[in-house]
Amino acid sequence: CIFLMSTAAAFALAVPTATDLGYEAYDIWFNKVVKGPWGFVLGGLGMAGAGGLMYKSQYLAAGGAALGTLLGLTGDKVVPVFGAMIG
Repeated sequence: CIFLMSTAAAFALAVPTATDLGYEAYDIWFNKVVKGPWGFVLGGLGMAGAGGLMYKSQYLAAGGAALGTLLGLTGDKVVPVFGAMIG
């Protein structure tokens, strides 16, 4: 119960700016791959794979594949709100 009452600082990750070290990787992955035609193809393949797993009655693996595909393709929206508890 004491653990639940303790507080910690939350630091959210920010989208890198053009001068940051990881901007090139972020720009290539999210702006060119995920938001481009490759993102459409990868999303379709990921969901088709999840559908194939459901057809084989592997529901847990299908859920993981669908969730992984969705998180991978919506990462540009997840990164700014993803926070880490430090303390």
